[in-house]
Amino acid sequence: HLSPALQGFSPDEACMTPIYETCLRYDKPILFDCGCSPYPGLLTKYAHPLLVEAAAMKYKKLRICLSRFGWPWSREVCMLMLKCHNVYTDTSIVYFDDAPQMYHQMLCLKHLLLLNYLMLQLVLLQLGHSSYNLVLMM
Repeated sequence: HLSPALQGFSPDEACMTPIYETCLRYDKPILFDCGCSPYPGLLTKYAHPLLVEAAAMKYKKLRICLSRFGWPWSREVCMLMLKCHNVYTDTSIVYFDDAPQMYHQMLCLKHLLLLNYLMLQLVLLQLGHSSYNLVLMM
C-alpha cells in the first residue's frame, strides 16, 4: 500500500520500476492512495489516477488498485478501468444510501450516454477513411 502524496513520489517515476517488477514476480497487487488526501499540506498532484496509466499499459498483468474511487477524479478512474483491465478501485468513499443517485452524480450518466452516442456517430462517419481502424467496444 503506497501513498504517493504522503510519501512524495509519482507512480510514473522510474524508481517504481523495481517495485512493479517485484509485484509481478510474486503475483501481488499494488494499492495506491488516490485522489484527495485528508492530510493537510500534501501535494495532491502525486495522487492523480492518470499517473498510473503508463505502468498499467506497460505491465498488463500487474493488478493496480486505486483507492477511494480516485475522488474527485472518479471519471479518470473509470476511464482507466475501461481502458486497462488490470486497474481496479475500491468504494471506500462512495455513498451508498441512494446508489442510483450517487452514480448519476459521480459519473454524470447523461454525459456518458451522450459521449457514447457521439463516439458511435464518429466511428460510423469515419469508417470510409483509410487512416482509421474500427474498434468494437462491447
